[in-house]
Amino acid sequence: MRAVGFVSYVAVLPDYRRQGIGVRLLEEMRRKVDQDSVQITSRPILGMVYEIEREGKRDIKGVMHKLHGWALDIAYWQPGLHVGSPPEAMQLWFQPFEPLVATDEDAAKLTFPANLIESIVRNILVMEYVGPELRGFDLASRPFTDFRKSILGKSHIGFVVET
Repeated sequence: MRAVGFVSYVAVLPDYRRQGIGVRLLEEMRRKVDQDSVQITSRPILGMVYEIEREGKRDIKGVMHKLHGWALDIAYWQPGLHVGSPPEAMQLWFQPFEPLVATDEDAAKLTFPANLIESIVRNILVMEYVGPELRGFDLASRPFTDFRKSILGKSHIGFVVET
């Protein structure tokens, strides 16, 4: 099995946007995560997963598209970041690093086993959103059950490709 990197938050101050800083940050994260993966597993990572707000964020989604990343066709909610705060509707984007996906046509054809996507989401929620404030993520919660319903009966998950 190959590792997958996960990025939950990257930001560039408004005065410094549109200068390529965000792309360079993403490229450096990719390089570092890939380096760590090779060191730990002797294999490069398959790609990176990003959380991006479902609504808006057109500039960020445009950058992801240029980097050959696409939104996965699943329901996803980021857990509330503080105890008592509600979850937020997000999209999970996947950026494969091998030349699997270079065009919208390639993305429309590529799918992943649903159990792999479920494992990735479960690991994101359990590993990233556990801490002193969050006290763990409830896998019986509505956000996780909505996600499970979005993949129910599917053997494979593809990308959302806007045409």
